[in-house]
Amino acid sequence: MSFQIPNEALIEALKANSESERWDYKISFDPDCNAEVLEIIKDIVAMANSGGGVIIVGLNDNGSIAATDVSKLLGWDAAKITDKLFSYTGVQFHKFQITRIEKAGQELCALLIDGVTVPIVFINPGSYQVSEGKQKNVFGRGTVYFHHGAKSDPCNSEDFRLFLQ
Repeated sequence: MSFQIPNEALIEALKANSESERWDYKISFDPDCNAEVLEIIKDIVAMANSGGGVIIVGLNDNGSIAATDVSKLLGWDAAKITDKLFSYTGVQFHKFQITRIEKAGQELCALLIDGVTVPIVFINPGSYQVSEGKQKNVFGRGTVYFHHGAKSDPCNSEDFRLFLQ
């Protein structure tokens, strides 16, 4: 599979001391936690819609090592991510790769995400329970996300203009 994310971008993301439009850092990720799965799905879609990018798990927001065990994520079946993405988007998006990387001898996990030619739209809402009777909505039906700086946001007119260029 060919990715738009060259090794240089991954190396740059590892050296950086802040997140950017092309990379995002996560302290940890638990594939058994529905809330975290929904958040990473939103980020994967936003990165894909923004031309591709890298999500590195095991780093703090400033790029320093978080000393997190990423072995569970490294063992996560990419087909399960594709199935989850499909259940919320109706798209069989599989243009990503989960890979083991290192920084200063610490094992990290990188999700290399390729860009898409047509923006991915959420067709089903993604929400989880935060407390008794309270839900957090991560993304809604009909929303399109793009990666802006260090976060994934609903798209705006400028996002579509840039995407079409």
